[in-house]
Amino acid sequence: AKLSGVAARDVGAFAAACPGLKIYSGADADLPWVRRTGGAGIISARSAVFPEVYAGQAAAIADGDDAAIARYQARIDAIVSLGESTGLFKEVLRQRGFGPMAARMPVGEPDPATAARIAELVNRPGDPRV
Repeated sequence: AKLSGVAARDVGAFAAACPGLKIYSGADADLPWVRRTGGAGIISARSAVFPEVYAGQAAAIADGDDAAIARYQARIDAIVSLGESTGLFKEVLRQRGFGPMAARMPVGEPDPATAARIAELVNRPGDPRV
């Protein structure tokens, strides 16, 4: 089950009340907290466009590597600070070499400053563990 919005704050309670049921959160920036409180993980559009960052943090959590968890969290916080929109996600994918991107409906494109911040995150070298 996936909990989003206000319900995402109750991951631990749902996990405790439903043993054996995997509880996921829609809170993109909270994977360490979700795992500590009994959740299985997160389901996130941002993780689909920055999979190496989210997978790296998941691996660091599994390994108990607090320094790596913190490094990935800093990157995730920067990703989350960009905002959330279809246009933003399409821009990330375009900068990663996927495209051209067509949409079923009009989507706004990020402004030049946001596109530049996306480029910094896309072109940043990854952690060697990933």
